[in-house]
Amino acid sequence: VYVSKKEQHALKHMQSALEQTIDIDNSLNYHCSEVEQRIVTLKREIDEFLDRKKTELYTSVEQWHSEQMEAIAKERSMMAAKKNEIEAAQQEINRLLYSQQGGVKNEFESENDAQREAKIEEMASKCKTLSHDERRGYLKE
Repeated sequence: VYVSKKEQHALKHMQSALEQTIDIDNSLNYHCSEVEQRIVTLKREIDEFLDRKKTELYTSVEQWHSEQMEAIAKERSMMAAKKNEIEAAQQEINRLLYSQQGGVKNEFESENDAQREAKIEEMASKCKTLSHDERRGYLKE
């Protein structure tokens, strides 16, 4: 087959262009492979970072919750103590009010009826042996 010089020259240019295209394709494949590896590496690093942040956040929330529960428990304890103080003060007020009215009832309210009657009988028998002024002092006590 006869090929003219012009055709040979054109074929050389085509061959050169084809070789350049192959080189470019190989280079692109290499770079694409590098980019794909970098993408896989970045994805793994991102996943690890997110896992760490989730763990830190979970730990932080757990600690915050624990602190809140401790604060609530402390507040409840303080409220219970205040409630007890208020109840004791209320009992003292009731006792004082009743004693001003001449009674001794609040002193014995928490006792059952039998104990209350025994105490009253004891006070009555003691009052029988005391003078009028001594009885007043004893009952006021």
